[in-house]
Amino acid sequence: MSMDLLLVSLEKAGIGGVRRDHRGIMSGMFSVPVGTKESNEAKLIAVVKALESKHRQDFAGKEFVIESDSANVVQWMNETSIRPWRYKDPFSLAERFSSQISFAHILREGNHCANVLAKQGVLKQWT
Repeated sequence: MSMDLLLVSLEKAGIGGVRRDHRGIMSGMFSVPVGTKESNEAKLIAVVKALESKHRQDFAGKEFVIESDSANVVQWMNETSIRPWRYKDPFSLAERFSSQISFAHILREGNHCANVLAKQGVLKQWT
């Protein structure tokens, strides 16, 4: 699953994500406003949404990789000892669903669909 955040201003932020199978075929997506959030926290919320989506679907025994263009979030998800305490709530939510999942960093250019969905998340909040 690929995720992204769009921060238009301090009051307008949205997140989006795309779920693809091993062939790259899209099988799900999300787009939601997140209100006033610092970018790292909003990216963590996107991780939580992706994990919740995985949990709702039947992916038992299947490889699940979450991709993000946030190097910070990927590193924090992979190395629990370096997580900032101020984000303990999103990390706590993420840990409920994060067993047997890999986290990978990708460039923003490789995340076009998720970026478009993040923009839609902003529009949902402010239109």
